[in-house]
Amino acid sequence: MVQRVDHAELRRMVDDFEHEFTNAKTPGYFECLKALDDLEFYVLDRIEQSPARGELGTIRDHARQLHAQLTAMAQASMDSLIQDIRSKQSTPSTLKRRFNQVAHSVANLSTCDQPDYDRFDDFLTHLFQVDYEPSETRNRTEEMVYLQPTPGRIILDMINEVSFTDADCFYDLGSGLGRVPILVSLLTGVRAVGIEYEPTYVQFSRYSAQKLRISNVAFRNGDARDADISDGTVFFMYTPFTGNILRLVLNRLRALSGRKSITLCTYGPCTPTIEQETWLRSTKSSNGEIYRLAILSSGRG
Repeated sequence: MVQRVDHAELRRMVDDFEHEFTNAKTPGYFECLKALDDLEFYVLDRIEQSPARGELGTIRDHARQLHAQLTAMAQASMDSLIQDIRSKQSTPSTLKRRFNQVAHSVANLSTCDQPDYDRFDDFLTHLFQVDYEPSETRNRTEEMVYLQPTPGRIILDMINEVSFTDADCFYDLGSGLGRVPILVSLLTGVRAVGIEYEPTYVQFSRYSAQKLRISNVAFRNGDARDADISDGTVFFMYTPFTGNILRLVLNRLRALSGRKSITLCTYGPCTPTIEQETWLRSTKSSNGEIYRLAILSSGRG
């Protein structure tokens, strides 16, 4: 049985949405996203459950038109940010403040015991999106973990906590689609490198960096067990591998720490293992929570 919908109520909601977003103030990116979600949930989804004829069809068409307008507004806001980044009009510190404000405004304030995502991640996905669809082409061993993006709030936590200098070189071991190195480079100005096993992910990452015209970030298709990381000073891992692979990579980092001080940032299930390393001292503990950022330092080599 088809559930009846209140035409007057739907028409009133669409009129309210239109009134709110056609006034003198241009809505921001996240305001548009919120309105799009509400318009879909409260109006369009309900209309789709009933035959959209007569007055209901008119309301549907009005709602769809408004949906297209809001989508265009969101895209225009994103295009403006992309142009700002491409033209280098804002310094890394200015962009860092801006991104922190954005992330704070949409943060999920609940305690997270899993890799939780929020609207800031939608924002990053839109920012880095390119006309290229990556797909797995290489077989992974049981110790290699499949792609899962690092939550944006965790990347910002790391950027805010680590005292980056011009002498630093940042490495993301298992960089996936490049989100972490690009953000680190964009918001700190330091040189950043992503090491990724899957070549199509490397290509996507390079396209994203080119889209934003970020020149001091590089992506290399390789294996963290033998990739050249000798110039690295700050490293990040979101559990890209486990077991023997993790042990071999940690041994490489320990050897590197014998020549210079390095910082290791970690997130996910690999964190307890890394926090037990005797050659590292904690500067930001996970407090036993695997989905909380941990930062460790080797001290002077």
